[in-house]
Amino acid sequence: MLDGGEQDDKIIAVLPDSPLGGVSSLEQLQREFKGITDILEIWFLNYKGPGKMESKGFAGAAEARDIINDAVADYGQKFSTAP
Repeated sequence: MLDGGEQDDKIIAVLPDSPLGGVSSLEQLQREFKGITDILEIWFLNYKGPGKMESKGFAGAAEARDIINDAVADYGQKFSTAP
């Protein structure tokens, strides 16, 4: 997503014991729960008000892991207590 022109990633995660718990890929999610990605995209495009967000589409688990790892590393650099 883009929020005011700035990257604003969203990560989709589910609890293992939820109805979506067995889903292991975006393709499986779209195949087994038709329309759910449309619903998610509509939500994220509008939760701040119409026209505030821009969708860049969906990516898979590998890209999500990279985004999370980059965020953790960035957080560690910004808030490190080491001298």
